[in-house]
Amino acid sequence: MKPVNVGVLAYINTYPVDWALRFGPLKALVNPVSGTPARLNRLFLDGALDVAPLSSVVAGQHPSVLRGFDGWCIAAPGAVGSVVLASKVPVAHLWGKSIAPTSESATSVKLLEILLEDHWKIDARWANGDAAPPARLAIGNEGLRILQTKTVPYCYDLGAQWKAHTGTGFVFGLWCVRKAFASENKRRCAALSVLFHLSGVLSRLNTAAMAKKASKDVGLSPETIRSYWNGLRYRMDKSLAEGFSFFLKRLGLDPSRVRPWHPPHGSPITGDHHDL
Repeated sequence: MKPVNVGVLAYINTYPVDWALRFGPLKALVNPVSGTPARLNRLFLDGALDVAPLSSVVAGQHPSVLRGFDGWCIAAPGAVGSVVLASKVPVAHLWGKSIAPTSESATSVKLLEILLEDHWKIDARWANGDAAPPARLAIGNEGLRILQTKTVPYCYDLGAQWKAHTGTGFVFGLWCVRKAFASENKRRCAALSVLFHLSGVLSRLNTAAMAKKASKDVGLSPETIRSYWNGLRYRMDKSLAEGFSFFLKRLGLDPSRVRPWHPPHGSPITGDHHDL
């Protein structure tokens, strides 16, 4: 039986969920595949990944081929700390100016478009070969460094701006399982659900080691890393679900079509790795 192909983000933001699946004792039970959100989206839709954290936009665009995996998400109730509009000028001065997008995340691009139009009321455009656009969208480890080091004069945390605009948290991504895989591999999915919860427990027990490695990855202090993780949420709650629904509806997508997968009640699965 081939191992389950599990997508893992090439950033430190999901260490509190998948640390043990990437670097710890659970790694031998799955096949972790690393990549940016855009790469994991593509591999999942191509059928090369069984479970992966997908951009919220992609989950909303392809609900017929996936299920939200047991309530796992990548979200923030307010400031996210790593998705930032980094600008040389105040955002009000970006009217008619260009902004360099990121190719790594469809959700962050759409989020910024909504904030520019609805929240800031700014008519800006995406840079298309511009030599030196006055602003850019940065995410992941790069976005975290920019916000922490203040190397750009004006930094706008998009999670905080979304909260100010809507009063809800924002869901940047959902762990999803391919619908066909879940239907054909019920025991493996149930075992994988247990494995995710176990990975979360092991991650919390190894916070010091996680923060030390993450510190080397991004060049920030372990204390800063732990503070960053404390601002993130990985389980869907009411406020996050409201924000997710608001976001997809704003894009003309139906959030009710993104259906969840949960292990069956009374499942005999106990987490035995042989079921994987």
